[in-house]
Amino acid sequence: MPKSTFLNLRPEKREAFITAALYEFATNNFQNASITNMVKVLGIAKGSVYQYFEHKKDLYEYLIELATSEKLRYTKKVIKKAGEGDFVKWLKKMMFQSLLFELENPRYGCLLNNVSQERHSIELGNLAQRNRLETQKFFTQILQLHQKNGSLAKSIDVDNRAMILTHIMFGFTEGFYAMNDVDILMHASENTAISGMEDVAKKFAKAQSEVISPMFQ
Repeated sequence: MPKSTFLNLRPEKREAFITAALYEFATNNFQNASITNMVKVLGIAKGSVYQYFEHKKDLYEYLIELATSEKLRYTKKVIKKAGEGDFVKWLKKMMFQSLLFELENPRYGCLLNNVSQERHSIELGNLAQRNRLETQKFFTQILQLHQKNGSLAKSIDVDNRAMILTHIMFGFTEGFYAMNDVDILMHASENTAISGMEDVAKKFAKAQSEVISPMFQ
């Protein structure tokens, strides 16, 4: 997590640092992300980074926290309604909000996608696996809520379905970009939102939820 020296920076300097760091870690995986490239863009000494963060991993985890918090802002209204009504309808809304988050925040989207694909390493540990297990746990809890309210049959194996949902959700946005010829990495590089695709995203989320629906009947 950031040191007090970072938190005490003037807001404009802190934002410039975050922008440069997000660019580097969104357009590269952890191993290839370069602190040297960052400081060249910022015009600061490389040692300054380590006055703000303990090490590269520390900075990476801070950026992941920022991205996760922003995604939560997009999905919290849907999450609050977890356990209410029909599960597949809830999932459709969750899928749409997840897509909307990435369309409007491609750097955050690319960063979190990189996290999901990180290879097991001594420095990071098995970050991708931890990330997937946390998501699987989240879906297990949601499915249990729907079983409790009676909208999901008690006979459904929620652990198994949660595992499948986790795999689907991690490939969901990639499928959207492939089907609609969207270069998310280009948008992340240029820091531009992907506009005019909200209706397309809604239809895609609806179609995918309908495909998934038989698993929950």
